Amino acid sequence: MEIKINKEIRDYTESVFFGLSLRQFVCALCAIAASVGCYFGLRNTLGTEITSWVCVFVAAPFAALGFVRYNGMPLAKEAVRTWNRELGDDQKNTVSWHYGNIIAARLGLVKEAKAMNTAKLRNADRRFPAFWGPGHDWTPDHNWGGTGMVGLQETALQTYGDTIQPFACWPSDWDGSFKLHAPKRTLVEAKLEGRRVEFVKITVEEGSGRDSVELLLPGASRCSVYDENGEPVPSSAGSDRITFDVSAGSIYYVVGH
Repeated sequence: MEIKINKEIRDYTESVFFGLSLRQFVCALCAIAASVGCYFGLRNTLGTEITSWVCVFVAAPFAALGFVRYNGMPLAKEAVRTWNRELGDDQKNTVSWHYGNIIAARLGLVKEAKAMNTAKLRNADRRFPAFWGPGHDWTPDHNWGGTGMVGLQETALQTYGDTIQPFACWPSDWDGSFKLHAPKRTLVEAKLEGRRVEFVKITVEEGSGRDSVELLLPGASRCSVYDENGEPVPSSAGSDRITFDVSAGSIYYVVGH
């Protein structure tokens, strides 16, 4: 399955649902779901009036992401603008616990994430390669390697609600494979070589509570899903995502034609 890797978040082409952009539609659903869950979960404890205010505050961040614009841009694009124009080099350094590499990956800034993760995880100039430091404290600086590992994982796998995106911010000139946990006791394995995703393996563990999987994967329309016995699994695919039902304790393979 040959795909375009590193489709940056800020360049994502939005569809329209009921007069809303894709971003607005998803954020509206998240706000409603969060408010409803909060209301029924807290009303018997806090009472109706206080719970109603809590629901407002819970829904506000989702509404802001979907509908609020700053300087004529959605907040996600404003975050990228802030990164590019407002943050100085001292706020983007890779020393110790500084986590700019993680933020860059979450924003879909491929070049920045690659450079910062590479700098973070470069061998230390000591007998033991992972003895980074001193940063702000001492050597070895465990925060240095910790933020480096998280940043690298964010380039390999990101999740948005129940949506899973393999190689979310992966550099186009890197081959690689990973095996990482996603929410709801879901294990994701994938391999990419020569800009080609060889496979994506989804293991849904017992007690997951997940009844479906949605993969954000450009080229998904050319993919098929099989269970661990090699039997085809019904799926619904668009140009950049594929969805299929799952059951706990099962393994699924997504492969391209």
